[in-house]
Amino acid sequence: MAGNPAAAQAGYAETLRRASASGGTVSQVWGIIGLGRLLREGGDPSASLAVLEPAIPRFAVADPLWRSLFFTEYGAALLDSSSYDGAQAVLTDSLAAGELLANPYLVALAQHHLARVAEARGDLAAAKSLHHASLALQVRAGLTPGVLESLEALANLAARQHSGTEAVRLLAAASAARASLGLPRSTAATAAAQQALDLARTIVGDVAYTAAEDEGRALTLDAATAYATRGRGNRKRPSSGWASRPARRRGRRRTGER
Repeated sequence: MAGNPAAAQAGYAETLRRASASGGTVSQVWGIIGLGRLLREGGDPSASLAVLEPAIPRFAVADPLWRSLFFTEYGAALLDSSSYDGAQAVLTDSLAAGELLANPYLVALAQHHLARVAEARGDLAAAKSLHHASLALQVRAGLTPGVLESLEALANLAARQHSGTEAVRLLAAASAARASLGLPRSTAATAAAQQALDLARTIVGDVAYTAAEDEGRALTLDAATAYATRGRGNRKRPSSGWASRPARRRGRRRTGER
């Protein structure tokens, strides 16, 4: 159902209907979480909350796995509804549940959304740190969809911090990887990426934008990750080309770019 939100929504609704009729607990909980996420990523967090909130009592007493999955999605819906304090509290609890299980997916997912809370509140340094922590976990665990989301989130941050060339390169690399893997962006992610690209074009100008886009498309996913994490820890940089050079030694910055 990739790339077809309407079909996916209908599928989740049908799963919930059948599970409710048959008493299929696992299908019900997956259906609730999946439908909530689909609605949120489709740009309708209010509809997502309408699905998720009636299930809060059920998941509040669930085991740590289901609790973390559900409340991470609920926290993300609160965030996208601009309920930052509620999102922070819920996501912090979700992170603790994921850490209790030592589950890299759950921890990285909670970190990703906590980073979004920090960004929404204007704490870009905290947002960047959390996104890098999430990215590192997902790289180690081989969670490719999450790696792409983290790279895109870091690109969006780069644009906000006037690093337009970096933003364009990372988004172009992520777009190329998504196209090759058949993993389209959600509606909300597409809008965020376009906003970052528009800002980046304003920062660097049309010529530099096109050059950065071509450079990003040429990167493998591993090379894009290494580029995004250059200067952080011991992660290996690409062996050649502009992406192999530390940021402080890449020559003059383009006009208007920090």
